Amino acid sequence: MNPYMDFENKYDKIDSLSLRFYKARIYENMGPKDLRLRVRPLPFLLDIPKAEEKNLPVYPMFFSDQIIKGKTEKDSGSQADIVSILATPDFDKGYVVGLTQNFEGNLEKASNALFDFNAIKNYLSKRSVYPTDFTYDNLTVQHWHENVDKEGKVTGGLLECFNIKTGDKFLMSTQGWLLILTKEKVLIRCGSGSSDPSQAMAGKLFSAIEMTPSKIKMSSKTIEFDADAVRLGNRGLKLLGTTAGLIPVSVEGQSFIASQQVTF
Repeated sequence: MNPYMDFENKYDKIDSLSLRFYKARIYENMGPKDLRLRVRPLPFLLDIPKAEEKNLPVYPMFFSDQIIKGKTEKDSGSQADIVSILATPDFDKGYVVGLTQNFEGNLEKASNALFDFNAIKNYLSKRSVYPTDFTYDNLTVQHWHENVDKEGKVTGGLLECFNIKTGDKFLMSTQGWLLILTKEKVLIRCGSGSSDPSQAMAGKLFSAIEMTPSKIKMSSKTIEFDADAVRLGNRGLKLLGTTAGLIPVSVEGQSFIASQQVTF
């Protein structure tokens, strides 16, 4: 028989080498010298002896521009992050595709585990940085991750998204900092303090730089300039000075030395 026509054996071999889609828990990050992940395919390798866990499959990333990390079984037990994998049926070869939610198909229960949209709106409103268009239907989330410890406390998280109609870009952290890029302005903010003027007596608990086409606004409890020279205009005027020095510009009861480093 022509070997190219031996479909039965041919397709048995192809099937054994084909990649299939599975879920897996991250068992361990291999380390900076090995960018792969050791994973536990679910539910197939849940009950292997502990002594055999060192033989769990180790897969590289499927996409060459990604290095995926997450909570591992070694650190978080059964609360380890879930990833999607493409692997052969015997798990001898495979790839890590990406982090995935533990949500099973077309169920009646809504999929709302990714992020709380209203909480994000409140986050922006409290900081007085709510954009002109932050409509749910126009928002594409590129990355969302929230780390929750064993006690259920959020210890860190990151949201990256953009508006598909306006092109506005948003990058924000649960630690309080954010970066907003819109047509009207660019905003960089650090700190979780409120922008509510009624809370001004407590002092500013944040720093921010807001840039629009016509002005730049800086807000902070303290603003420092560390420079050899500061130029605040192009007129060449020296409007600042000091009472200390050797050669005063003018003397009228008190020596006054014009500052050569600060010009207007």
